[in-house]
Amino acid sequence: MDMSKKIILGLTAVVLLTAAVFTFVKPSFNAPGGEPEKMVVKLGYNPLPHVAFVAKEMGYFDEAGLDVQLEKFSNTNLVMEALSRGDIDVAAAVSYSTLLAFENRSPGIFKLYEGWTENQDTGWSQLIVKKDSGITSPEQLVGKKVVMRSGLSSKAQGELVLSALGLDPKKIEFVQVDPPLLVLTFAKPEISAYLDIQPAATDIVEKGLGTTLIISPRAKYVINPFPVAAAALSVRFIEQHPREAQKFVQSIEKAIGYIEKNEQKTREIFQKYLGLDSAVAQNMPLPKYGNSKNINLDNVNRLADIEIKYKILDKKPIVSDWLYRY
Repeated sequence: MDMSKKIILGLTAVVLLTAAVFTFVKPSFNAPGGEPEKMVVKLGYNPLPHVAFVAKEMGYFDEAGLDVQLEKFSNTNLVMEALSRGDIDVAAAVSYSTLLAFENRSPGIFKLYEGWTENQDTGWSQLIVKKDSGITSPEQLVGKKVVMRSGLSSKAQGELVLSALGLDPKKIEFVQVDPPLLVLTFAKPEISAYLDIQPAATDIVEKGLGTTLIISPRAKYVINPFPVAAAALSVRFIEQHPREAQKFVQSIEKAIGYIEKNEQKTREIFQKYLGLDSAVAQNMPLPKYGNSKNINLDNVNRLADIEIKYKILDKKPIVSDWLYRY
């Protein structure tokens, strides 16, 4: 075989090999614009005013090269179950009562990157009674029905508040429903009160259905400031994608800074993502948002001790290594 034929055969082999590589190896750039592909991050949330909504709306996730996909759940139990199964990578703010229970059941599956707190005058949680019901003190709720969200955390924290008020939770009937049904259920004649959080509390008051008996009962009677909730990354996600996990958290921290300086725009974002009435979005109290450095684990431990005292938890989980650091 002469030299020219060898060269032609060699070039042909190179072309075929190159074609094979591009057939079986996915390019790292999208064809149309040549932009790097964004990594998909699945985030589960329940219908509350989450920092992640602001990060997504303001484009912070996009800037970090992340395609954060939001998946809605009716309560935080379902969010954490999805996280433990690996169906989602991130759980937007989940109540500490739920986190404590899940840590006992499946230890070491999450790290916290964002925390919410409530002070005595915040108004994030409220005890609301029917308008014109004649109820002027918590003692009058004995033998009555009180509505709240479905899920472990609402029941646990309702029991904590009633116990702290000197009442026996067993003598008050809890009616638990999914968030979209809270206002409709409160309006039923057999319901006397609402004991839970925003945004339904403000919605009830704005519709003229009830009046607030106690503002921030959890902070006033249980712990002040009350550890409301925390958002969590799955440990699996952190281990498999450490760089993207850090970028995600940095986007959240950027959104927290935005919220602190732009309350009006933040409320418009929450209205959009939660489908709230304008009056509810503008008037509902918000929790205090903070990153992992602002999470007070001492208060979380205090909450665990109180829940053990009232037999809500059967044992105290170890929370000392809960925080995400980068």
